[in-house]
Amino acid sequence: MSRVVNGYSSLHRGGRINWDDLGSKRRYHRGAVYAQSKLALTMLTTALTELRPKVREAVSVHPGIIATGMLAHYSYRGRPVAEGAEVLARLANPKTKVLSGAYYDGRLPAKASAAAVDPDAVAKLWRVSESLTLPGKRRS
Repeated sequence: MSRVVNGYSSLHRGGRINWDDLGSKRRYHRGAVYAQSKLALTMLTTALTELRPKVREAVSVHPGIIATGMLAHYSYRGRPVAEGAEVLARLANPKTKVLSGAYYDGRLPAKASAAAVDPDAVAKLWRVSESLTLPGKRRS
């Protein structure tokens, strides 16, 4: 069985999916778009475990605030990149037991936002994603 480990951010909690403008073509704000993208990734992790449970294990992880090029946009201090990578690598290791569908804050399971696990929104995002990525699927 394969395992998907999605890096996400605790900023997903402030995200909202703008269903009428998914690409933010009408209104763009980098913080809102970042939060929406992290929420969507967290929702797709939920979808993988709920809609395709026999296909793979999937977890989302917030590795903490890491000193990357994004740091200046949301914080002043971050841990070294190697520390964040270690968290992701540990969860990706097939020898590490994980709770499929869980949301990790660092090494520990945590609670994701209510929007990330809303069954109707998760299913809708899955359908929209399929329509945008699978050949022959009609856009909805």
